[in-house]
Amino acid sequence: MAKRKRKPKALPPLTPRVRQVVNHVVNAVAFGTHEDDYELGAVAAALGTTPGRLRPILAKLAGWVTVTGQAGEFVYPTAAALRWQNSAVTEREARAILAGLK
Repeated sequence: MAKRKRKPKALPPLTPRVRQVVNHVVNAVAFGTHEDDYELGAVAAALGTTPGRLRPILAKLAGWVTVTGQAGEFVYPTAAALRWQNSAVTEREARAILAGLK
């Protein structure tokens, strides 16, 4: 029996401000600066806002980014977001990239 390809889950649409957040997080991975730029406060500072104003935006980005940690919150892109930026990356490669970040 042939294996069925799973259709990728559709990501929610991006407003201009939300696109800016996603681009910052995904580009930090692409440029290799994610280690310095993934903490919530660093992301907020880079975008010219505060962590308190950024949290509601991140809450709307399910499917695009994940936020981990309690004491220090860290923002990671999802595999789908990495594939959105570079369609040549496979799901497996995207997961491997993310595994290397954590």
